[in-house]
Amino acid sequence: MSKLIPSASTQDDARSAQNRIGFAALSVVLVLVFGSVGYYILGGGEWPMLDCVYMTVITLTTVGYGETIPISGHPEAMVFTLILLIMGMGVMLYFVSSLTAFIIDGQLQNYIRRKRMLKTIARLKDHHIVCGLHGPGEFVVEELLTSKAPMVLIEQKPLYIERLQQKLGFEVPHIIGDATDDSILLEAGIKRCVGTIVTLGNDRDNLFCTITARTLNPTMRIITQGDDPRSEEKYKRAGADRVIFTTVISGQRMASEVLRPNVVTFLDLMIRDKSHPLRIEEIPIGASSRIKDHTLREADLRRDTDALVIAVYNTATGRHTYNPPPNFTVRDKHVLLVLGTLEEIEHLRRHIS
Repeated sequence: MSKLIPSASTQDDARSAQNRIGFAALSVVLVLVFGSVGYYILGGGEWPMLDCVYMTVITLTTVGYGETIPISGHPEAMVFTLILLIMGMGVMLYFVSSLTAFIIDGQLQNYIRRKRMLKTIARLKDHHIVCGLHGPGEFVVEELLTSKAPMVLIEQKPLYIERLQQKLGFEVPHIIGDATDDSILLEAGIKRCVGTIVTLGNDRDNLFCTITARTLNPTMRIITQGDDPRSEEKYKRAGADRVIFTTVISGQRMASEVLRPNVVTFLDLMIRDKSHPLRIEEIPIGASSRIKDHTLREADLRRDTDALVIAVYNTATGRHTYNPPPNFTVRDKHVLLVLGTLEEIEHLRRHIS
């Protein structure tokens, strides 16, 4: 991750600066064409076009290398030169001031950083997209980054992104825009991602974003935040794979704090420990896996890592086997649910692949 520059300008600021420079450059070109064609017409076509262009350039830049065309005895050309000089100086000053402001204000650096970020996003594949920092969105981003999962954030309010980056201390791959807009989702790589998490703050926006995302990528997994549990079926019909109702989760959490406080404390420590975070991860078993058609005893997974297999999911039957015994045989299309640190789980993933 690149280091965060606290005073980074927003994407809209950079775009506005680019538009100003573009307009100023176009104005310079138009004045150059106006002057060159004007001299050519005043000379009755006898003055070479290259000399007319050269005369226009030295007039606009006030270099004063001398006349390349005889305008001293030509009153019309002298008046035209005065008009060109006055008009050209204003245009040149506007262009130089716009370019200087673009560089000095840091907008050039931010523009380069933005282009570099967009190139990085364009190269992403099998990543996750987080739509919105409202509510749990910030914590979703933190968890994905902690798990070292490639991700892109979409958020309309630059201030929210800046606050998050200040908190994390580094720059998060992001796009400033409306997550319900097809073009923004496509820019974030919606067709190449494996999952999208929608936390836009209200059911209307979440539902519309879910429909749009599902239309653009029919195979990815979509997790959506919901406000009203009665709207779950609408989300499912819109294309959401799972709907998380934060009020329901909060209520269950509060009850668990009373009924089983030690369990909740353990889970909190497991998630929030920044030095050695514990996670429950999925490791799919493919046809070429080393432990396919072997028992857990034969696989001897604990020999190389302390990661613990707490369950096995059978994708064919949709059933889980909790705390599988040593004589449990691992088959193709099984998914191991493993508890351990990120390093241990990654080591185990490489070992059995």
